[in-house]
Amino acid sequence: MRNLTKRLCTLALAFLLSLMALPVHAAGNKGYVVTFRPGEYGRFSQSYLQKIEATGYSYQLSKATGSLSILVPVGAALPDAPNPSEIQLTETRYEVLDAAPGYQNGQSATGDITTVASYGLTKQGDTYGYTVRFVDRETGAEVAPALQGVASNAATVTFSAPTVAEFTALAASQTLTIGADSSANVLTFYYDSVVHTNTVTEEVPQYQQVPGTTPGTTPGTTPDTTPAAPEGEEIPEEETPLTPRPGDETQGENIPDPEVPEAQNPGGSQLSPVAIAGIGVGAIALTTLAVVLIFKRRGRKDAAQ
Repeated sequence: MRNLTKRLCTLALAFLLSLMALPVHAAGNKGYVVTFRPGEYGRFSQSYLQKIEATGYSYQLSKATGSLSILVPVGAALPDAPNPSEIQLTETRYEVLDAAPGYQNGQSATGDITTVASYGLTKQGDTYGYTVRFVDRETGAEVAPALQGVASNAATVTFSAPTVAEFTALAASQTLTIGADSSANVLTFYYDSVVHTNTVTEEVPQYQQVPGTTPGTTPGTTPDTTPAAPEGEEIPEEETPLTPRPGDETQGENIPDPEVPEAQNPGGSQLSPVAIAGIGVGAIALTTLAVVLIFKRRGRKDAAQ
């Protein structure tokens, strides 16, 4: 019985410890979670942890990463971010450039916030460290991991903005002149988030042309085919010559075409050459017949005497 009681107590204790190890999250309208991450080369000092404890806010410290999560009530003021001196370095080659990039102390809590400390290399012989950051211009949050390295004093180094999904760099490239102060050897690329817009394409209906019509006209109508007047002298409307219609009589002088023979007028007295020849032949035949008859009559008289 005693062993069973010990086991139950052990399980209950383990369950409570597991709950204490869970990170703090904002639940409903209780508040928002502000998380400070010390990064890879440092941990928050004990003095800074005591400062957060003095605020009365609930907080949770991760032993694995050193991140500090603070539960801030809705509408309450944000806690102060750590200073560079409140981060204990675990790698002496680096120095803290910004303990909480983009964070503003004293503002009212309106949402969850996460910041990560940025570092730069310290002087390495005749070279000095530099840091290139890639941040959102509007929020100050990093959109890509910072680039760190070393370069000779007074050297000018050119950097190109990397491609980041859903963001557009304001500058494609920038240059940095290395100085003896590594904390000043910081170059920042700013990015704007991509705004997506929906484009609606309206389809224009295609009308089928009715046979026998001209495009752009209504079926059953005739398009206006009146030719435009040529440039030059304008002819008044009353002087515009009209084309005679069938049955209309035209007035004016007829000018015959010399190469086209004129047709005989049925009401005139002129005879054609064929008619004249026929009349001549008939006259000769009648004259000859009359002469023959006369000689016959004379022959009959002479025979009677």
